[in-house]
Amino acid sequence: MPSRNCFSWRLGFWLVSTCAATAQQPVAGAENPSFTSEVSAFSEDTAWREAFAPVEVRLLVRDAAGQPISGAQIIAYHEDWGLPFPAADAPFATADENGQASIRIWPGRCSFMAGAGRGYATAHPGEAYFLTRTTQVGKNTPVVLEPDRRVGITLPADAKEIYAMESGHVPLLPPPFCGIS
Repeated sequence: MPSRNCFSWRLGFWLVSTCAATAQQPVAGAENPSFTSEVSAFSEDTAWREAFAPVEVRLLVRDAAGQPISGAQIIAYHEDWGLPFPAADAPFATADENGQASIRIWPGRCSFMAGAGRGYATAHPGEAYFLTRTTQVGKNTPVVLEPDRRVGITLPADAKEIYAMESGHVPLLPPPFCGIS
């Protein structure tokens, strides 16, 4: 049975997912009327599939000095669809030793948020790293997450771990780990 894209309901949002999209129709001349054949419920036009096909977005996370941040935690939010990426069961993509990661997401306007991750935070105590960038993504879109300025914040003396999230995405997204005080 061929797989087709169709709509399914999940967590109050319409999602495009892969499912069997067939209609059951009696076979002409069949002795047993319960015997059916599968007839495609969608046309074979593929233009709509390409418009909704997820794309791989390549991410590069760098600190203020331009150095890659290994282990950075990255989350994306699709502003047009109102959905977080990668997914609820694994909310963060993790940058490799070169500060690179990728996220599969639908084309459109997306916000990317990155936190330092534990390795960078341990090597830079007293500093925190959080960055957000909103951009239009499509096929082969590279996204560089690099700060253009530093902001000083005074924390209470008993603060240990620092997590941050852009106010426009609270409480929709889990905040990434950003630093150790």
